[in-house]
Amino acid sequence: MKTSKLKWVLPFLFLFIFSGCDDEFGVDDWAYVGYWSSEKYVLEIWEDGDAYLTKFGRYDYPGWVKIKDRKIVFHAFDDDFIKRLTINQEPSVDEFGFVYMVLDRKRFTKH
Repeated sequence: MKTSKLKWVLPFLFLFIFSGCDDEFGVDDWAYVGYWSSEKYVLEIWEDGDAYLTKFGRYDYPGWVKIKDRKIVFHAFDDDFIKRLTINQEPSVDEFGFVYMVLDRKRFTKH
């Protein structure tokens, strides 16, 4: 009788343990929330991790982002499109009061 209960409990236990390992968009990532633009890109990031990425004249995708290990990884919802952006400078304020960050050595300004 104990083995039959264990047979039903183990799958739920594994599901519970491994579903907690997924990195969600956390409070530490809220500094990246906003509408960011550079010369070639527009990146919108919302509080829940949903995002929208546009490269002028080439593509625009709705999707979501994960921020980890000094990288922003954008995943498109409907496509296999993934864009990795290296965080060279975290969101900061410049001498003129503009909020900006540097991704792939390009300045993104928050609007």
